[in-house]
Amino acid sequence: MSARVARLFNLWTRMPRFQQVAADLHGRLFRISGGRLIRRWFGAPVMVIETVGRRSGKTRRTPVIYMPDGDRFIVIAANAGSNRTPAWWLNLRDAGWGVAVFGSRRERVVPRQTEGVEQAELWRRFAAGFPALDRYRTFTERQIPLVVLEPAAERGYPPGD
Repeated sequence: MSARVARLFNLWTRMPRFQQVAADLHGRLFRISGGRLIRRWFGAPVMVIETVGRRSGKTRRTPVIYMPDGDRFIVIAANAGSNRTPAWWLNLRDAGWGVAVFGSRRERVVPRQTEGVEQAELWRRFAAGFPALDRYRTFTERQIPLVVLEPAAERGYPPGD
């Protein structure tokens, strides 16, 4: 991804309503097509994360790029380098669980924010496949969360389906 494209995505984050409409449309297209449309974003694989809104209580679906890592997934709450933390991450963090959607496959996941050496290593690996991440860091002063999504069944949470 070029520096100009990364900057354009960052500018879109300054228009929250536009960004929300674009994310909703992407999520719907992904879901309706069973994951056949928009499966990759500038070479990176895309999943949809379903969360429950902290204030609304409604189901929210947000497309995010990810990196598979064994039986878990790595996602980055970059929000294109915006100074605002993405709502999907705040919802997921507060709820303690969400659903990762890959086409027709759905998997309950539990988030864990990384720190220190683990974060540095996973960031390096993720950025090797999606170089825009390092550009996003230059757009913001906030610490961009790197999140591990682990299968909820292995953690015994949440119970049931």
